[in-house]
Amino acid sequence: MMPRDRDGQPVLILPFSSANLAVLRSRVQDQARRAGVPEDRAREIVLAIHELAANAVRHGLGTGLLRIWRLPRALHCQVDDGEPPSGDKIPGPPLPTEPMHGLWVVRRVADRMQILSGPRGTRAAATFNLPCA
Repeated sequence: MMPRDRDGQPVLILPFSSANLAVLRSRVQDQARRAGVPEDRAREIVLAIHELAANAVRHGLGTGLLRIWRLPRALHCQVDDGEPPSGDKIPGPPLPTEPMHGLWVVRRVADRMQILSGPRGTRAAATFNLPCA
């Protein structure tokens, strides 16, 4: 089942391409702040989601779709780089540009990460626990 916030809708739906990755980063940071994430953690979340989006642009169709849900105890971010796979379940300074570096960063930053690839695209999801209120 897809993650859902109180009304079941994502708090952000943003189509992206290489032309608007700066907007994507800004919108992710805004959502992290609204969720009460400390500034340093918000920057980490922005970095992780930027890496997923950049991978979608580079290795997918050149465009993608970011959706973010604010759950009771987590911020759930999903990046699709093409037609989403069927089913709802998903099995600062310059950084090196070595292959797989972006996914390594996401795995280090996210509390949970899942990727599902199919013939029509890839869906990557990263979940970040929210601080206790």
